[in-house]
Amino acid sequence: MDFRPTLRARPAMAFITAYGSHCWEAFTLGSWCVAVLTYHLSVFEPDLNPTFNPIWVASITGLMGFPASVIGNELCLRFGRRRVIFCISAASAVFTMIFGFLLWLPYWLLVLMSFFMVFMISLDSGSLSAGMIQRAPKGYTATTMALYSMAGFGAGLVGPFVFGAVLDLFGDKNLMGWGFAYTSIGLAALGAPLAMRFMGLKGDPDSAS
Repeated sequence: MDFRPTLRARPAMAFITAYGSHCWEAFTLGSWCVAVLTYHLSVFEPDLNPTFNPIWVASITGLMGFPASVIGNELCLRFGRRRVIFCISAASAVFTMIFGFLLWLPYWLLVLMSFFMVFMISLDSGSLSAGMIQRAPKGYTATTMALYSMAGFGAGLVGPFVFGAVLDLFGDKNLMGWGFAYTSIGLAALGAPLAMRFMGLKGDPDSAS
């Protein structure tokens, strides 16, 4: 397999880069969802016995990807793939960066925010895949898909580890530690809107509108 044509195709690499950032964010949030909500309950509401405990919350968020992905792709068809992915991924990154500093809020509100965060992240999942396939160099669709998967799942492997390292560095017994750990996710997630903005998509089909 020759990866060079794909690596030279900036529009295809824009979607590969964005997918890496997307998976870093999605996999890390999923991996740490139970831990962060458990931390909140143990520190801020130790006497609370919620109906939707952290494990239930994590399970429900795992089911939100499919409808969110379909809705996101419909938005792309209506308003343009590049514009929608840029707006969704930028908003998601900013929201993720501040979430960790808000763990003092009531549990029920954190649960709703977790649902919203995962839904927003999932909005551009299918749209990124569709955009990558559309912009794969002719004759190199399979190679492009291979790089796309490697970037996504490679980032999904590294992201949870980085989160844990940052949490250990700043301390898992205080809000600042969790805040900076979530900030690390958001900073990585900014790769998606930056790729949509700067990596050669201007004038590309379904990207300029």
